[in-house]
Amino acid sequence: MKKFINTIFLNLFLLSLFTRPVFAQSASPGIIDYTNSTLQIITLISTAAAVFF
Repeated sequence: MKKFINTIFLNLFLLSLFTRPVFAQSASPGIIDYTNSTLQIITLISTAAAVFF
């Protein structure tokens, strides 16, 4: 079960890495900042999941 949950969070993290450049090319700095903070939140959640589960 732990490996399954970690895989989900890893996939979300990788997905956010791949979708970020699309925002960076086509948007204002505000959306870039928002995407960066979202990436940090996802990283934090996945780290917490790895620790707690």
